[in-house]
Amino acid sequence: MNTIIEIQKLLKVAPDGVWGPVTESALRAAVAHFSWHKTKASSFADASDLEAFLRCKAKGKSDIECFKVGDNGIGYSGIVTATEAECYAALTRAALEAAWGSLKNAVQRKIEVRCGNKTALGAIGDYMSPDLASGATIDLNPGFAKALGLKPPFIAEVSWRWAEEKV
Repeated sequence: MNTIIEIQKLLKVAPDGVWGPVTESALRAAVAHFSWHKTKASSFADASDLEAFLRCKAKGKSDIECFKVGDNGIGYSGIVTATEAECYAALTRAALEAAWGSLKNAVQRKIEVRCGNKTALGAIGDYMSPDLASGATIDLNPGFAKALGLKPPFIAEVSWRWAEEKV
């Protein structure tokens, strides 16, 4: 058994038995995909977020305007993210497209989030704009907040990683 060939098969590159730049690149991409990413998380689709969105809509403003102050609790794919029953996260459009090729392909992809000594498994349910003021690059719904012991609204130091491989 040739170990390099077996690794190449796992990495889904041509199994030629030579460790060259293609194999090396595939290995680095796989490691990066499953690495923990340390960042700040913000809450979304919680009660205060929903209330802010509804107050904005009551003033006759558009969804686009109201998403700047709150959230309607429904992800871009129709997933209801305003729930404690399931863990949903939102990452930036760029992060989702880099990992999965498109927003459509990113929907329901498994993601693991760690805060302190707690870790929870959930899925992608929406995308977000990075919060430049807070530095948050991931949004966590009420389900993740509950699982991680966070009380919305929050900004928290977290780490996240993909919990499934690219296809």
